[in-house]
Amino acid sequence: MNKKVLFLMSLIIVLIVSLGPIFAADSTNYTVDSNTSTNLETHQNTLENNNLESNNQNNNLDTIQNLNKDINPPVKDNENPKTITVDGSSENQMDNPTIQNAIDSANNGDTILITGNNYVHVHIIVNKTLNIISQSGTKMSACPSHTTGSGSIGIFYISPEAFGTLISGFTLINNGINDESYSVLPYGIYAKSVDNVIIENCNISSNSGNGISAVNGNNFKINNVNLTSSKNGILLENMNNISILNSFITKCTVGTNISYNCRDILVNNSNISSNKLFGINLESADNVNITNNYIMYNRDGSTLQTSTIGSGILVNSNVSSLNVKGNYIVQNGIYGLLNTYKVKNLDGYNEVIDNNIFINNGAGSSARSVYTSRFIYSKNQGDYIYNEENDTYTYVGMGNGNYTTASNTIYVWHNLFLAETMCGATVTVGKDFYDTNENLVMSSVKQIKPGVYEINFYTKSTGEIAKDLNTPEIIFYLNKNNTNAEPVNGDVYRKVRIVNGVAIADFTNESYYKTNNVLTVLGPGVTKTTKPAVTRLSETYNIPDDSVLNVKKCILDIDIDDKSNVIVKVIDEDGKIVSNDNITYLVNNTPSNKIFTTDSNGEVIISDLRGSMNLTVVYVGNKYDTSNSSVIFVSLYNERKSTIIEYKNMTQKAVDFYNGERGGYFNTVLKDQDGNVLANKSVSIGFNGVVYNLVTDENGVAKLQINLAYAGIYTFAICFLGDDDYNGSFEVAKITINKKVSYLTLTGNTTAKVNVYKTLKITLTAQSATNPLKKIAVANKKVTVTVNGVTYTGTTNAQGVATVKIKINKAGTYIITTRFVGNPTYEATQITSRIVVKN
Repeated sequence: MNKKVLFLMSLIIVLIVSLGPIFAADSTNYTVDSNTSTNLETHQNTLENNNLESNNQNNNLDTIQNLNKDINPPVKDNENPKTITVDGSSENQMDNPTIQNAIDSANNGDTILITGNNYVHVHIIVNKTLNIISQSGTKMSACPSHTTGSGSIGIFYISPEAFGTLISGFTLINNGINDESYSVLPYGIYAKSVDNVIIENCNISSNSGNGISAVNGNNFKINNVNLTSSKNGILLENMNNISILNSFITKCTVGTNISYNCRDILVNNSNISSNKLFGINLESADNVNITNNYIMYNRDGSTLQTSTIGSGILVNSNVSSLNVKGNYIVQNGIYGLLNTYKVKNLDGYNEVIDNNIFINNGAGSSARSVYTSRFIYSKNQGDYIYNEENDTYTYVGMGNGNYTTASNTIYVWHNLFLAETMCGATVTVGKDFYDTNENLVMSSVKQIKPGVYEINFYTKSTGEIAKDLNTPEIIFYLNKNNTNAEPVNGDVYRKVRIVNGVAIADFTNESYYKTNNVLTVLGPGVTKTTKPAVTRLSETYNIPDDSVLNVKKCILDIDIDDKSNVIVKVIDEDGKIVSNDNITYLVNNTPSNKIFTTDSNGEVIISDLRGSMNLTVVYVGNKYDTSNSSVIFVSLYNERKSTIIEYKNMTQKAVDFYNGERGGYFNTVLKDQDGNVLANKSVSIGFNGVVYNLVTDENGVAKLQINLAYAGIYTFAICFLGDDDYNGSFEVAKITINKKVSYLTLTGNTTAKVNVYKTLKITLTAQSATNPLKKIAVANKKVTVTVNGVTYTGTTNAQGVATVKIKINKAGTYIITTRFVGNPTYEATQITSRIVVKN
């Protein structure tokens, strides 16, 4: 920090702790105030025993209201939407619900920007169309109290009136304990009978309930949300047009639970892994698309061998259209994809299982990559009994029922299966049997051009590329000298995600051996080493010597001149100047999108940077010279201008603050050395241990209301600390507070009778602090009346009026003296008058 700024800060601190009388300050307003079964049976029992809890804990459809309701009418446009900012001053939202207050004061279309870092006891009701946003990952934890209208405890309850609401940028934690009295499970976010809701960029956990739940709505979008440690990561009931995108759902009982007549569902480009039972449970769903997802390790055990249950995708309803494409489905407990007996209408054309990668799903004799179960009649020899009304089978033990389980036909298209046990009822679409020639295979490595290499996935029988395959990542290693599957220090590698069935790695700018260069490719799989294994695909490619690029390493020499210009010089490893080539840069990891070309000296001059930053200079490279980058921290400034604080010493009457009076404003103007006013600059005014942080307006003015009650001379320290463009400045102003001029009037002194009480009315007024021609009432002050040697005392009311009763025992004319003795705010004053007393 600049030494001059440090000096100014020290000086202002010394002044403000040593100045005059004590007073109180309202810093918000900137005023100075006055002072035992098979694995399939285990899956079935889990479903029938209702361990997959829905939002309705009693499994009572009566709580799913308005099943055929209309889409909410659009909200009338807000012509002047505003942003309401909620700071972090009230961490406990039970004591002071600043967030709910902001929502209640907002209009449809407004934005609520929440800037606090952490809030507790949060239970928010969103009952209008709002954008509720945090840009700092604000953490919220739930209140143990019921949220009105939601039927449970949770953080964000989005009510039916909140059509089109956006929730973005929060970390939500609900550790509340479930209670049977709740009509729904605890939640992080609960949307009820509301359309067009978007939830994005959030981290959510709800250990006794649902991370996100939504019922009876349309057009519901979840994007880039991490959901962990919940009973259901996502629970949807009676929802239409659902998108779950770019999200991570893990360590839940069920990752995504879709039930009660949901349809038109897209789950895309998400990671749904390590959930205890199922990754995706289609309990009651139709027209479902599950594409380009990682669906892995969904099981009850830490390893496959210890797992007794678990499916990547469980289809437990009579779906009429299901597309499962481009997914990476790995080591789920028993099944990669399981269709239960409730699936009755699917064949190879309305259940499309295509361009997926299945690896090592399940362990033991019951494990299958894809499977369809059914029940067959076996009178008095089965394990199950059937309830026709509910279409459910209940396990009753071997030989105690009339139904037993069996496999049913499941159709597949072109997929890659590694270390999988295929059910005998698996059939390839268009065939009468499962045909391994229709499976996907990984190609050998192909060199597209020197330094650029490709592998792809294609159907074995036709060579057609798997264009719907967009997962997982493939690792390319150049001259790997160890057997670790994952990159270690010293490895030269590229991790490349498959795109439309193809992965391409570019090693153009890497250094090669003169001969015997080898490219190793690790494809899909779960091994820990590069050694060949049934659970992982791999390829090696010997790079031809004549295709190795003779490239040189380049060095970036970065300097800063006395005008704060950044000078970059590029030379190769032999010290040769690299001219007529491109340089770009990033500021704090943000690309500048600017290209500079090196001159004949190999130099570029970057002159448009100012301020402190992490500067990354990037040399793009060419086929002879490798790219390179260098990161430095720089502070670049223009020569700063000096500043002037203009002010006038202020004189004002004392302010009777507690009786509602307000004073005038002390104004200061900030200008540069050329007399230009400086707007939007921070100016601090210090007085008696308190610093008031102000911001100059468009005229360079910062103003502070003066509400001092006591007469005296006060000093105020005024400071501008400076910034990248301007030096700081400092002044001390004097504010003189004078006592108010007081005025007394007496009425009621008309003729009195001997020994009879007479009421006198005394009125006390004073000059206004800001308008000397205006008089104000002086309340709660003692005034005295002295007559015939006796003094009477009264106290003024809010109108400045006091009354006293006098009694005189002898006829005559008497002088009345009325007095106000004054105080630090008001001057003393007195008046005399006469009264006549008769018999």
